[in-house]
Amino acid sequence: MKVGIDTASGYLHRYPGHDARIAPLNRYRTNCRPMRCEALLVLFALPALLPTPEAMAQMTDPIWVYHKEVAPFNGSIPRTVEVDGQGCSVFLDVLVLGASPSGWSVLITSVDPQGQEVWSDTLLDHLGMPHADLVIDENNRVYACAMGPGSIRVRKYEPNGAVLWTSDIPHTGLQDLPLFIDEGEGYVFVATTCMGDSLGREFLVHGLTDAGVPIWEIRVPWSAFLSNEFMGGLCVDSSGRPYVTGYSFDTLAGSWVTLALDTDGSVRWEARAFPSIVAYGTDILPTEDGRIVVLGMKAAQLIGETDLAVLVYDTTGTLMWNQQVSIGGVDVSMDLSIGPDGSVYCIGTGTAPDGSRDLGAFSFDPTGLPTWSYILDDGPLHVLGSGIVSEAGGSCVLVGTRADPLQGGRSAVFTQRLDAAGQPLWSDLYAVPNTWMNGANDVVLDPVGDILVHGVMRDTVVLSEILLLKYAQNTGLSGPGSATNAFLVWPNPATDRVRIACAGFDGSSSLRLIDALGRVVAWGAPGMRHLDLGAQAPGLYTVAAVNAQGSVLMHSPLVVVDR
Repeated sequence: MKVGIDTASGYLHRYPGHDARIAPLNRYRTNCRPMRCEALLVLFALPALLPTPEAMAQMTDPIWVYHKEVAPFNGSIPRTVEVDGQGCSVFLDVLVLGASPSGWSVLITSVDPQGQEVWSDTLLDHLGMPHADLVIDENNRVYACAMGPGSIRVRKYEPNGAVLWTSDIPHTGLQDLPLFIDEGEGYVFVATTCMGDSLGREFLVHGLTDAGVPIWEIRVPWSAFLSNEFMGGLCVDSSGRPYVTGYSFDTLAGSWVTLALDTDGSVRWEARAFPSIVAYGTDILPTEDGRIVVLGMKAAQLIGETDLAVLVYDTTGTLMWNQQVSIGGVDVSMDLSIGPDGSVYCIGTGTAPDGSRDLGAFSFDPTGLPTWSYILDDGPLHVLGSGIVSEAGGSCVLVGTRADPLQGGRSAVFTQRLDAAGQPLWSDLYAVPNTWMNGANDVVLDPVGDILVHGVMRDTVVLSEILLLKYAQNTGLSGPGSATNAFLVWPNPATDRVRIACAGFDGSSSLRLIDALGRVVAWGAPGMRHLDLGAQAPGLYTVAAVNAQGSVLMHSPLVVVDR
């Protein structure tokens, strides 16, 4: 089967004497770069030269995709996703309408393990600032908070979505800074940043009973007049005691501050790191043995540049170890995860020398020794890291956004699983036809180890949809597939692209192009028996036919050289 492209109509048509299905061009799922002026020479290698199955990239598709339109709102901001003990996913999105948060809303949605919506609720209709958060307790009850125009709304839900109580805590001096919620041992804690009496900013933590009754408030100014404290994260240990981290700064010096509170709001210990240096925490988690792990950013040696940093404190607030790692010029810390054995995983984004953004992920053992580092440099493309979650056995899953500035920033949801040595096991780029901006915000695991990715997809205007993807825990190659030279390849002068075709698989399978680093750089929709490729960097690639379960049916190497 040979198929030509009518560039005027945008449809596929038959060559004389050949049969072809007519389908819109936008049915491809492809992330090829635009064609450069020079031509490419594409060669298929012999099957004997195929890489071993262990060396090949594993590929996958989501088990299911949940997406929801947000009309009459014209946008959504994914904030948080959690999974309860029954495998139901509960996620929170800020819905955007116009430029002012006063017209925005916070929507909470719950879907069952099959991706069917169970319940949804509008937590707040008019926001003071576009910040909200949620957490799920061990009884599958949901606690959520959102920043209103003059108060913080806190609400508790039954697993079926029934509202147990709502508490509105007065809040003045709103700041456009994150809002956090956590719970434990019969208490609920809410943390944010507020304006203090001295015209500076202060840490603000509220304590509530499990019945929604506010019982204490603590404001923490560490410095003098016009000082600024910025809240970066909140967590609760196994004893129900809260911890917060952030940045303290005045006109003389600054420091990365971590604060341990008791359930009554009293301060148990305070720890400062990197005094007089720009450094601050952005995430905080407890370990099972009571240690506190903090992720943040610290000024690098060059002025204006930052590195990722990890601090670990013992139960008394004594610093046990710290690590500083670099992705690129200006690093931004994004997410933190603790493994079952106490290992630490973190992810962020850095700036490459060419100005593009690179994803960086790092792992440390419980004593602070680096286990591996993984930096994804995709040339001029941006790969933004946003979420990471550890798995049993030392593997992890990371998510982010892969964007192409040469296509106006067109982007896809990026998901990748790494083994215990930091090597890619499989990856997926998710984008659908007629969408422009797609991206991931966070990733979590359900009780059986399946992977939930929370994000957004947006069309070429400004309309967007809430997005949740689910991947199987056992995703990847279930068999090595067969080596074959049955693929056909030829140039198409009308479009200055190269076509790869194969007719030897069923209608539910798809073609994938994988580079030498294991990245899926292009793929066709299920049943589409060909790929149209733009310019690819010279090198060795693998073309694979993959069925709906993620198994490779057949594969062949592909060599790309400049002609």
